[in-house]
This record gives sequence, structure tokens and C-alpha cells, in this order.
Amino acid sequence: MSLSSADSRVEVAESAVIVGELWLGVGVRFAAGSVVRSHDAAVRLGHHARIGAHATVWGDGSHPTSVGQGTVLGAGVTVLGARIGDLCQLGAGCVLLPGAWLGDGCVLADGTLVPAGTVVPAGTVMSGRTPHAVRSASDADGAPRWFPLTDLPLHRRVGRPVRVPVAVPPIDGHDAVRSDADATQVVGDVELGTGCVLGIAARLVAGEGGQIRLGSGVQALEHALLRADGDEDLVIQDGAVVGPGVRITGARIGARSVLEPGVVVEAGAHLGPGTLVRAGTRVPAGATYGPLAIVDGRPGRRIGTLHSGPSRPPWLLPATS
Repeated sequence: MSLSSADSRVEVAESAVIVGELWLGVGVRFAAGSVVRSHDAAVRLGHHARIGAHATVWGDGSHPTSVGQGTVLGAGVTVLGARIGDLCQLGAGCVLLPGAWLGDGCVLADGTLVPAGTVVPAGTVMSGRTPHAVRSASDADGAPRWFPLTDLPLHRRVGRPVRVPVAVPPIDGHDAVRSDADATQVVGDVELGTGCVLGIAARLVAGEGGQIRLGSGVQALEHALLRADGDEDLVIQDGAVVGPGVRITGARIGARSVLEPGVVVEAGAHLGPGTLVRAGTRVPAGATYGPLAIVDGRPGRRIGTLHSGPSRPPWLLPATS
């Protein structure tokens, strides 16, 4: 389907979700389960850009996002307030944090993390969670060099909204009103505290004998997966933030903790209040961290201590009223 009859050359999978206003080129494709959340019309997708399955793209007025012409975002990519040049290729599961900037023709290997504020020169092949340049890009790297660039203008469009089991607050006045197969799912014995916000395509799944308990004001954002079974319940205390693409199985997350995008928390882990888990970290099964810990790495290790709780990330959803 297309955003409107005027966008007949734009392809949006039935389970893709676009919320807010964005600037859109011709020939853009949104694959199944992809989510674009644009505040202040701050997301720009260039002509013939490809947004992969279950990818997340976010931008706001202070952290705009742009994806260049002919650029391909692979499955499960997360782009938060970053700028990506023309003819780039991002492999599955890459994460770009606010202020990251990729030059034209860059290629990122699967799972590459580009930290906030990092500038990657044009034509660079990058790899790794602590990214490093492998070499200059070539035709063999699969970048979409065939695409003819154009000076055609982008057009401002309003995305279609989506209904989820827990209300997503309006974004720039656009309510959540439509049902989708791949939207937010809440299954089993799940208890949500006052003011919880679940992002589009977040999934909370309590298996047989398992319980999920979210305290007041918890946010679980786009494509987060929270699971519990009979062996380990999942408890997330008041005010904690679960970023896009985070996966948690049967753990305890302390109040006001922040889990940045792409974090994996394995069963039996305990995070003390005010813990900051850096993007892409894997918290191993049974790991325990005290209050105000800074956790990073694969496997995650405590690398420091905060003086106070972590700051609220810019990519949060508006609080419910």
C-alpha cells in the first residue's frame, strides 16, 4: 500500500508503521514490521531508500534523521537521530546513535554500532561494536552504486497511525488509531504500572508460569522484546527505559535504569537502580550490578559509576497523560 494516491511509487508493507510527518522521496520502500517515528517532521528519506524488515528510524527537531538516496537499511537496523549519506549499505542489526554521520557510499557489516557523534568518511567499510574501518568500499561490498542520483525534491507526508494494546500518546497531533498484525503485543500474565508506554512493535510475552511486571512510567520502545517463563519472572521497576530493539529474558531491572538500543539481557540478571547499559551490550545470565553502574561490552562489565541516575534519552515517547 502507499501513503496516499500521490505516492504511488512508494511501497509500504501492510505491517510497516509510520507515525508523524516526514519528508519522503519517490520509490522509498518500507519492509514488513519497519517503524518510522518522526517528531517535528524531522525524518527525511531520500529517493529509493530501503527501510528493512523490523528496522526502527526515529528523529526529532533536535536530532534529525536523514537517509540518503538509494541507501539500504538491513533487517533490524536502528537509526536514532543520525545522518546517512547516499548509496550506503547497512547490514542487519546495525545501530546508529544520535549525531552519528555516515558519508556517501559507506558499508556497515552486520551488527555494527556507530556511537553518538561519530563521523564516518565517505566510502568506508566499517565493522564491529566498537567500530573500526576495514578498508575503502568497492563494488564487491554490495553498496547500491547502480542508483542514479537525482535533484528531485522530497515531499512532506503524514504517516498512517496504529492501534496498540497500551495507548501510544499522540505524536505531533497524530493519534494511534489503526490495528496492525505486527504492532505491539502483550501476551500472558503481564501487569503494567500507571503511565507505562509501549512503543510500536514492542512485544511482552509471559510464557506458562511466567510473569512480567512493569512499574510506573516504564517505557519499552520499538521492537523491544520482553519475555518471562516459569523459571524466571521479568520485573522492571518504576521509570526504567528499555530502548529500541532491546531483548530481555527473565531479569530484574532497577528503577530509573536506561537500557540503550540493541542491548541483550539474559535470564537471571539483576540490574540495580539507576543502571546505564550501553548500546549493544550483552548482559550475561545471572550477572548482578549494583546501583548507578555503567555497563558495557559483550559480555557486559561494570566500567564505571554514575554520580546520579542516567539522563533521559531524547528518543523516548511522550509521557501518557
